[in-house]
Amino acid sequence: MAVNDHGESEPLMTAAPIEARHPFDRPGAPGTPFAAATSEDSITLSWQPPLKDGGRPVTGYLIVKRDSGSQKWTKAQTTSSWVCPRAAPMTLGWPLSMRQALESAPKAFLDPFAQTIKVPAGSPFKIKIPYKGYPIPETSWYNGASPVPEDGRIKFETNETEVVLNCQAAKKSDEGKYNVTLKNSKGSTTVTISVLDDGGANISHYMVEQKDLPSGDWRTVSKFNRGTRCEVMGLEDGEKYEFRVSAVNEHGQSEPLVTSRPVVAKYEFDAPDSPNVPRIEDVDEDSVTLSWAKPRGDGGDRITGYIIESKMAGTNNHCPDAADDLEKDTEYEFRVRAKNRAGLGEPSRPSDAVTTAAKARYQVEMSRPASGDWKKVNDFPVLGESINIPNLTEGVEYVFRVAAVTGVGLGNFSLGTAPITIRDKMGE
Repeated sequence: MAVNDHGESEPLMTAAPIEARHPFDRPGAPGTPFAAATSEDSITLSWQPPLKDGGRPVTGYLIVKRDSGSQKWTKAQTTSSWVCPRAAPMTLGWPLSMRQALESAPKAFLDPFAQTIKVPAGSPFKIKIPYKGYPIPETSWYNGASPVPEDGRIKFETNETEVVLNCQAAKKSDEGKYNVTLKNSKGSTTVTISVLDDGGANISHYMVEQKDLPSGDWRTVSKFNRGTRCEVMGLEDGEKYEFRVSAVNEHGQSEPLVTSRPVVAKYEFDAPDSPNVPRIEDVDEDSVTLSWAKPRGDGGDRITGYIIESKMAGTNNHCPDAADDLEKDTEYEFRVRAKNRAGLGEPSRPSDAVTTAAKARYQVEMSRPASGDWKKVNDFPVLGESINIPNLTEGVEYVFRVAAVTGVGLGNFSLGTAPITIRDKMGE
């Protein structure tokens, strides 16, 4: 019906009933999963996405498994892209229909700067805690030492990716530190979130301070921080720090919120694992060629390079970057370290001991049996135990001999070969 100053119009009916539903459908079935790789205790699965997504992008997959011959499927978690790195323990050689994620204790992923929620009394607020883990955990909510009751104003939700507290209208009594425990059969974790009354006025900015632990003095890092994130520069790697944040609005500055424990200034990843034992590939009088397999773990960051360390036999001093410019006729051991942005990892186990020595070089001469005169085949000593001699005359017999060349000079020649007649291979 339309309404104006003179009243209501006659109603206009819909031509047909309208069903209240989403404007899209459920996705179709994915392709049949297949084992991309297997070992005695794990399976890696792959599958094709469904041909139909129901009108919306597919956001994840539900993985379940059952033993071969069983009708019972075990529910697993849903992920947007899923690879099974290691399945639950399996009996070697026992057939298994495998579509399950690994059971694990819950682990919460909460931005430290999202651990404080400011809300005026009477306004709704929501606490969301993303997590990973399976089975889906049970949750307990406490405000200080008091359990938070679920009623018409406060509701709890738990799904496969997050736990949520929904409050329709905040009260002054809702202010406090909330301890939320997530627990399943594999373990538990607890996170703390502060809910503060912001006084009913918009927060204009935040003040961030850093504590000097030896003296206990606080210094200002940022007096006017607009957002809820602040990058603190000039920290020393591996040192511990404490921080506190105060909110500011037109009524003044709040009490500061202090970090729950000291924070260590370090990358969010670690140094790489140690590489495998280096192998000796080649040896010369002042250098050694090595090869090795990369570490099993990169510490969570891309490996940017390796450091090679050498040690002379009978010493304990490891010299970095020393696989060349070595001393002649000296025994060495080598080890390798991988590095990423977090620094150098632990060294590999040492290689086999190897002694530097000059490679053999050779002088080759040839002669015709009838003449007995020897002529150089190569102008410079050759490296290795073979040589190609061009421009020989077909049908003529030749004799060859070889002598080693070292730093001292030319050694004695070998006995001559038996006469060799040059023939065209195509004519044989």
